[in-house]
Amino acid sequence: MASSSLEPLVFTDTKDTDGQYHELVNANPNYPIVIKSVLWLCVENFVQSQKFQGTPLATKIQKTYDTEQARNLEQNTAVLDFVRHDWHKVKDEVMLDGLRAKFTQHKDLKKLLLKTGNRQIIFKDSIPGSYWGKGSDGAGSNKLGQLLMRTRVELQGRRPQTYGSESENTSDFHESIMPDKPPKGAIYFHDDKYPFFEFSPYFPHEVRINGSKWPTVSHYYLGQRFAGSKLEGKIQECGSAGEAMKVAYSPENQDFVRTDWKDVKDPVMKTGLKAKFLQFPEAKHLLLSTGHKLLTHHCNDLYWGDGLDGEGQNMLGNFLMDIRKELQEKDSVVRPILQAMGASQTSNSSKDAQKTRQFAKLQRDVNTTIMTTDRKRAHP
Repeated sequence: MASSSLEPLVFTDTKDTDGQYHELVNANPNYPIVIKSVLWLCVENFVQSQKFQGTPLATKIQKTYDTEQARNLEQNTAVLDFVRHDWHKVKDEVMLDGLRAKFTQHKDLKKLLLKTGNRQIIFKDSIPGSYWGKGSDGAGSNKLGQLLMRTRVELQGRRPQTYGSESENTSDFHESIMPDKPPKGAIYFHDDKYPFFEFSPYFPHEVRINGSKWPTVSHYYLGQRFAGSKLEGKIQECGSAGEAMKVAYSPENQDFVRTDWKDVKDPVMKTGLKAKFLQFPEAKHLLLSTGHKLLTHHCNDLYWGDGLDGEGQNMLGNFLMDIRKELQEKDSVVRPILQAMGASQTSNSSKDAQKTRQFAKLQRDVNTTIMTTDRKRAHP
């Protein structure tokens, strides 16, 4: 009898209730992933390696083609002293990065996850009180199941409820209006009244640029308006994007604006936006989910926005579409290599040495292909 659409989907390392979702398992070696130009055999290896980031053990786990060997390394009590100190804080985000890569880089897996609709996903393991699974006693946290459902929400084009919980008040500078309905094939974004608030420079997410931390892209952009002066540091310390804008546009501070600001403001903004979408996986995947739709900064700014009437230059929207295209191109470069890797893992190789050489060659192929694409982009 077919399962009800409301019946939970329960899977383990070896089976699932429907008999067709074993691919959800992290240790499945048929679905390698690429993250930051590095090839990983599977999500399991990626997560275990990140647990020991910066140590020789991390490299050893990354290079192994055997998920069981990687797991044994990670679970060895002798290596506990090498676990990164912030692992308890970052492990959910690390797992989410791995899942996003897996389900966006393999179209068949994306289709499979979306096929689950809105069913609850439960990972049942044998560890009492488990963190990643439900545990043998049913008292576990099922964090893996929760993160799979969150990944599914993103693939469905919906926004997790945790996004943008505390919006910045920028209405003093760009008129805040009730959301208009965008034309077909377009997306409006501006403040938290619209979907895709993550695209806005005001969205409260830290970016790191040239060794400095900025609370938002807007902080960075406005700070560079006064680069080298005390006002740059003052803006960097502002508690919100709205507060930073008040400092930057105060009449008494206009004599300190850098003389070349009109020439550099566009590349400054693009640098800030790129940093956000490379450092903030949730925003990156949200941007990629828009496909080829027109992105419009819908506000009364005639330069960065559309002016509300369509007469504005929409420079912010144009920059976002440029960044989206770059991310899409890199994804299209990596995908064929991933598919080749997946096919190679299903073959029956008789020698471990041959598998090791094959994995190393595929990693070199990834690096070479990405570097070639970057050079072509830099010198068209």
